Amino acid sequence: MLLSRRLAALAVLLSATTAALAPLCGVAAQALRPPAVTPPGALPDTVVWLSRNFRFGADSGIAQAAALVRQGQAEALLSRLRQPGDGSVQWLDDGEATPSAATRQALRDGFEPYFHALQQAGNDPAALHRVFERFRVLCALRDGPRGVRALNEWLAEQARQQLGEAGATPWFRGRPVMVLRNDPLLKLFNGDIGIALPGPAGEWLLQFADPAGGYRALPAARLPAHETAFAMSVHKAQGSEFDALMVLLPAQPSRVLTRELLYTALTRGRQRVLLAAPAARLAEAVQAPTERHSGLQARLREAG
Repeated sequence: MLLSRRLAALAVLLSATTAALAPLCGVAAQALRPPAVTPPGALPDTVVWLSRNFRFGADSGIAQAAALVRQGQAEALLSRLRQPGDGSVQWLDDGEATPSAATRQALRDGFEPYFHALQQAGNDPAALHRVFERFRVLCALRDGPRGVRALNEWLAEQARQQLGEAGATPWFRGRPVMVLRNDPLLKLFNGDIGIALPGPAGEWLLQFADPAGGYRALPAARLPAHETAFAMSVHKAQGSEFDALMVLLPAQPSRVLTRELLYTALTRGRQRVLLAAPAARLAEAVQAPTERHSGLQARLREAG
């Protein structure tokens, strides 16, 4: 109760802020009334809009494309993608059920620096992590020929061919792995990335960045649930950023294709984003905002 009273003492919105918030929340302005406080709270207008992006310049092609997605302007986005621009956003109009030859070549090109580093950098985990984090593939779906699982299998095979490492097990030198479940005892958490390297006795060790600095090696046999991480879902990529990335959308319509998903995917890139998708899927995503039904609007109306 004491905490509730303290929070209420800070809840102050000025009239201009209330007028701006009301249409965004879809309620009448009078419904956005914090509890009456006397004297006024110490933190009036404690609502913040995050409008400046530090990942890329405001005038970059990525920023312009992301703005058109956010505004729901499908035709303008397709027109923008058909123009050369500054090269930070490129489009492969790939509508084949499985990734086209051009898409597959772009995937190989994206990971070529990593494959090269595996051949040149030996077993240096810092060098390998540094190169691997420069490029990633983001998929809208997990299943299907253009999904996370299929892309990871194909890219793992490309890596094996580059390194000349055939084998019946899923492990090979340089296999990137994402942890899928928290394991506090091992200090591993959902989303952590490790790179497989051979240990002194021939065992496979996963090299993870250590929060205290440097890298620590963990036996593959001790890992919690995990998967190969050349490709990952857009959902898993939230909060991440990469110098360059490829975004692969399905060839067929899908309910997961939304404005928010496409915006999230685009804005994970710092310097270059390659969209591999048919025009129809891009347009459908831009025109399909996510609808959430949390009950918040109803509660606000009741409070008013």
